[in-house]
Parts: sequence; C-alpha cells; structure tokens
Amino acid sequence: MNPGATLARILLLSALLLRGLLSYGVDLSGPEDQYYVVHDYHNDWLVYSEDYDNYVPYTRSLHETKTSVSLLLHLLQSRHYTLLLHSRTESYLFVGGRLQRKILPNQWLALSCDSLYQQHQEADLLLTLYGTQGIDGLTAYMAFPKKEADQQAPASLVSIRPRPAATFQDFSILVSLLITALAAAGFSIAPAISGKLANPLEFFNRDYRSELYYHHRPYSPVIILGELLLSLLIALFLITLDHMGITLLPTRLMPDDTPLLPDLLLVYFKLTGLCFLLCYLKYLLISATDGILKFSNVADFHFIKSVQSSLLFYAFLTVCFALLARNLPHLLDRYREYLLLPVFCYYGIRFLLLYVLINRSKRFINLYLFSYLCVVEIIPLIIGVKFAL
Repeated sequence: MNPGATLARILLLSALLLRGLLSYGVDLSGPEDQYYVVHDYHNDWLVYSEDYDNYVPYTRSLHETKTSVSLLLHLLQSRHYTLLLHSRTESYLFVGGRLQRKILPNQWLALSCDSLYQQHQEADLLLTLYGTQGIDGLTAYMAFPKKEADQQAPASLVSIRPRPAATFQDFSILVSLLITALAAAGFSIAPAISGKLANPLEFFNRDYRSELYYHHRPYSPVIILGELLLSLLIALFLITLDHMGITLLPTRLMPDDTPLLPDLLLVYFKLTGLCFLLCYLKYLLISATDGILKFSNVADFHFIKSVQSSLLFYAFLTVCFALLARNLPHLLDRYREYLLLPVFCYYGIRFLLLYVLINRSKRFINLYLFSYLCVVEIIPLIIGVKFAL
C-alpha cells in the first residue's frame, strides 16, 4: 500500500468527523434529555454600561472580562415554560437584584416561569449571573418539559422544536471539502513527494541527500502546498478551541459570538493567512540562525521536517478531537483545560527528535546545535504561549 495515502486518509476522516467536532457544546435537550428547547438565550445576554447608565447587549470584544451578565425574561410570554441555566464554573444567581441561589459547576438549574411570575408579580424580570468571566461556559434555554408536552399535545400534532443553528456545521463541511481537495491536488500533482511528506516513517530519515530534502526547498510548490494545508488545519484547530470556550488569540482575531457563515469563513481565511505568514517568518529566523552559527544547509532540512511532523500531528489531533466530541462530549467538557496539553507535549518531543535527526553522525557541536534549536524552536513557542495567555 502506498504510504503517501496516509495523510489523504487522515484528512478524509477529518472531513467526515468535523461536523461532530464543530457542533460540540452543551446538550440542546437540557438535563437528562427531559426538555424541548424552544429558545436559546446565547444572543440575549446583557451587561450594565456605566457610560449609558443602562443595560446593553453583550459584545465579546468589549465585555469578555465582565464578571456579571444578565438576561431579561418576558414572563407573560413564557408562561408554562422552564428556564434552564448551566455554567461550567461556580456562579451566583440574582433575581430582581436579590441573591437567589448558587449555581454549581456543570449542573443544570431549572426555574419555572410560572413560579417566578407568582413570586415577583412582574411581566419582565431581570436575572443576573455573577462569578463568570464573560459568557464563555454559560448556557441559558427556555424549554418545555417533554412529559407535559406529550400529555398536552395530540399524537397527530408535530411537536414544536427549535431549528438548530447550522453555521458551524455548514462551515465544517466547506472547510472539510477545501482541505480534502487541496490534499488530493497535492497527491495528483506530485504523488511521490507528497507520499514522502505524508509518510510518518520518512520523518525519521536522517539522510540529507534523500529526494525530499535534497531536491526540494521550502519554496518548492509541494512544500508550499503542504504548508498551506498545515495552516488550514491550525486555523481550524484555533476556531474549534474558541468554539469550545478556549481563546488563545485576541478576540479581534476570532469570530464574534454569533457569526454568519461568510463572516466565519472570512475569519478562518485570515487566520490561515496569518499562520502561513508566521511559518515562513520562522523559516527566515531558521535561515538567519543557520548562517550565524555556520551550519551547512540545516535550515531547509529543519523546515521541511517541521512541516512534515506538524502536518501529521494536527491532522491526527483533529481526528481525535472529533471522535471525542462525537462519542464522549462530556469528557471534553470536563477536561477542557487540558486540551492544549497534547500540543505542548508534541513540541517538546519534536524538539528532542529534531536534535537527534539534525545531528547525525555528530556533525555539529552539541552546545551549538542545542542553542540553535532553543532560538528557533523553544523561544518562539514561549513567546507564543505568553502572547496567548
């Protein structure tokens, strides 16, 4: 079997699973699948503005550091419905300006709108959640219990259910087709070299004069196409993490809270271009350091090795996240703070492997090679982590 088909199969599997990955989130059926959700309040959060002395709609780029957010409930329009609240962190619920109760992490709170109306006798009621930062990890639904719906509605009537938002699903399909098409184009144009680039065993080849490393440069068409595929995968990874509530980049670079499909695609292509540009800026850093330490043509070998390993890693990571999101979404939600751990482990292992692969037959002084790798691998990573955090 042609080892060059490895990456194509990984990307094709990613295309089939990305829909489940990007639709990851809190269950739309509420706690224990007992409710029909009729309204999602994700777009209705409010924050208090001292400038206007009033409540204004939540805007992520302006209010992501706010520790309290509010909802305005129209109780007369929501009679017989139930308000469902869910928070990933501990928070406190204020109703009408008074502390009502504490919301425990990852537990649903159900509030009857009829009971709220009888207690407060107000048609419009303001609810405030305090203790969270922005609305990441917050979920609020207006729902109707399934048992009551089944008892009240005749069997011949269609139950009213919300139409699911398909923005991320549509986005995932388009991105999957794009990544798969580019991968297929690479294998069609240069099957032999693309096969070597996608072969994990070829990564451990230490021969500088092999066809992949001796006859190709970082600006060769096949390597540029591989770098473009890598940028597409990294941009998808960043948007997926943002969708899960993990923001690594400034909010001005990420999608809005409720982006339309064209806006989401525009942000995605901007992130892809940024990743592509940063990768080749890193190549300039590698080349400059190579020249200063007077290594013999290590830059091209190093860069192609980095692209090769990263392409395989991010494709594999996308598949793993997709499988978890599809089959074990609660596991992802529980350990979401550790989702970046595989990335840090990968770069640490790659540092050690590059040290061994570059210094074949003890060609370079260990101190010089270690310094070279620290400058071009570790320091950019540390700067990137500090910038993200």
